[in-house]
Amino acid sequence: MACLRVLLLPMRATREVNCARIVGKYLGQLQLSHHDFLTWIHLRIDEWRETGSANYDLQQLVCTILLNADDKLGSLLASKYFIVHGELQKNHFMSHDEARALLSTTFLMADLARIEHLSGAQISRLLTGRGYGLQFSRQSVNDVIGALGLGCMLSVEKLKTLYLSDSSNELAYFSDSDIGLAASTVESAAHRLGFNKSLKDALTTLAPAEELSRYSPYLQILHYQCSIAEYYDHAVTDMYEFSPRGIAALWLFGQYPDILSQAGNPFLNNAKSVEAIDSSWVRSKKLRDRPGAKALFEVLDGLNDMQFAPRRELAKILRLWLHRIMRLTAPYSVNIPENFTQTEIANLLQGIAKGNSKTFGVLEQRIIDVLAAVEHPQSDGWRSRGLGDSVNTTNVSKRKVGDCDFQHADSRLIVAYEAHGGELTDVYVHEHLRTISKSLKSRNQELEGIADLADWTIEVVFVAHRLAVSSLFETTLIEGIRINLEFITFKDFISSAHPDIAEWEKNFLTPIRETRTPNEVRLTLLKLSECA
Repeated sequence: MACLRVLLLPMRATREVNCARIVGKYLGQLQLSHHDFLTWIHLRIDEWRETGSANYDLQQLVCTILLNADDKLGSLLASKYFIVHGELQKNHFMSHDEARALLSTTFLMADLARIEHLSGAQISRLLTGRGYGLQFSRQSVNDVIGALGLGCMLSVEKLKTLYLSDSSNELAYFSDSDIGLAASTVESAAHRLGFNKSLKDALTTLAPAEELSRYSPYLQILHYQCSIAEYYDHAVTDMYEFSPRGIAALWLFGQYPDILSQAGNPFLNNAKSVEAIDSSWVRSKKLRDRPGAKALFEVLDGLNDMQFAPRRELAKILRLWLHRIMRLTAPYSVNIPENFTQTEIANLLQGIAKGNSKTFGVLEQRIIDVLAAVEHPQSDGWRSRGLGDSVNTTNVSKRKVGDCDFQHADSRLIVAYEAHGGELTDVYVHEHLRTISKSLKSRNQELEGIADLADWTIEVVFVAHRLAVSSLFETTLIEGIRINLEFITFKDFISSAHPDIAEWEKNFLTPIRETRTPNEVRLTLLKLSECA
């Protein structure tokens, strides 16, 4: 067994005994005494090290062992083992023994590449961390696995498919969020996936609301690196493994609108001759560019610390966020009329009553805002919270108990409305009750300043197109406050409502006209109201 192991060849553990027999048989055919086997191998290795050329018999022995070390990879490596060994010494300045030691991990590297989809950079990080006493690099790893036909590549076709998929999913994910809320939404998802840094701070630095294009080259770099993360378990701070100056990358950068584009390739202009970005790369940037560079590094470095599956998911969400930036910088092609007639408003209400508008809750929430505000006027002592909020605005962030709520201090009553396009289920109600508990913890002091918590009642009205909730949800107690639940369809809610033109302008048209409202939502509004 020692004769085999001293060769430092890659070996499947289950093949070691058989390969040891092959060594003994081969050396026996050379008319060597059994006692000389190990000495002969030491001699041939020393000669190889000193002359730079392996003895013919040693080459044949290595080839025979590799052919039996793995059914598929063995034959691929056998014909190239000594060639790759020489290239590692020449191209990566390795010693003879370092090159042999690195090649001993070939099958492991190959498995990581073909089965686990690790990139060369990620394989390098992983194996360096295992303490082999070697400094693996992305280039040396790729030279080895490339000899086996296992190199990584991001094709234009893959990138186009991914880009179109992301573009079609961005609206569903962010709905009518502005750039600030979109960053908060990404951070919330990131925390659930195990990203432990402050992602929102980095994103708001990369794309400040007042100037989304300030660091546009860094946005493009982030987009390309996050695209790689969909297909490969890659160390995304590594900049050049996937040809960022190639056809695929150039295609992606070409999709960005002019306002988010600058002359030249963002990698070439900002990370030329940089193998991987790090804190020293950040410090090398000009002062005006340094905040964006730092933010980009923090995002990519945080992604590096994640496992493949959660990194892949967060990279997807970050790509959707980048598509939201592109949306917000694009001109709107659908304009909202200055006024709507009573007939047009009635048409819209009828359309919402019939079924889901498929605007990801935007039109439904705006309609609830208008009709609920009419029922709870400020002149009668009601104080509103949440009117005009985005669909993705969290209740906890605004200390509200529904999409919008109305508090009446004298009556010790809060009435909240929760709009839900489509079918309302028990799961949705359970989740909403959980958020009520969190919202009330931050609102209790305010309520206790008026009356004891036990004196307060909260009524939550769930409005949906279809109701599929159990009868268990009627009354509950949360944070010492009585919570009454009511469930009603949009059809019934709208049939008993009395829309008001002033509230329509304030709570419907004003938020709908904001830049955060997507063209698709505007177009649906016009179609439902028959204004188109």
